Amino acid sequence: MRSRSVWRVALVVVALVAGLGPLQGPEALDGLVGLAVRRLRLADEVAAAKYVTGAPVTDAARERRLLERVGEESAGVGLAPAIGVRFFRAQIEAGKAVQRGLHARWRADPASAPRRPPDLATGVRPRLDRLTLPMVRLLLRLGPLREEPGRCRDALVRAWPAARAGLDRLHRDALGVALAPLCAPEPAARAPEPPRSAAPAAAGAGRRACLSACARPRASR
Repeated sequence: MRSRSVWRVALVVVALVAGLGPLQGPEALDGLVGLAVRRLRLADEVAAAKYVTGAPVTDAARERRLLERVGEESAGVGLAPAIGVRFFRAQIEAGKAVQRGLHARWRADPASAPRRPPDLATGVRPRLDRLTLPMVRLLLRLGPLREEPGRCRDALVRAWPAARAGLDRLHRDALGVALAPLCAPEPAARAPEPPRSAAPAAAGAGRRACLSACARPRASR
């Protein structure tokens, strides 16, 4: 099952980088979910490198550069930069959730901790970076499906069993974070700001609703 999934994602990446194949709707969603899973698996290697070297999980400069690149690549393919940046913020948070979880696991069981981590600069980050443009392109092609949140959530529910196959609870939870913005409505144009005390509560309620609706599969009908 996992082998078939890996080959399918690889074909999606090749098609998108080459500009081939009009992936649309659920097919594009399957591809994007597959790339999000691949990104989370690479987070294991990022975690190993940072654990051994003592580097912090949060790398603000790296995150800023990534989001700047996402904004530029989104604009380049015709996707609203805010949509691309919002989605990749979720990928960043999902990756950091995996890193923190693995670090906690290794601190509790030092025998399971990595000894020879990969090189972040030359080994892991180039592979992460190669996923960015294909994910942006798939996000663009999901536009019509994302405009129908109910149909988008149904497609996400159908994609979920294959996506979570082989993932432990840490990675499944992180995948929920990564996919949370996928079927959520885009924030409306900014209106006059509400009182400051109300804004954080409203934002938190929106994120919780999105996580509940988008990232957790519903029971079969």
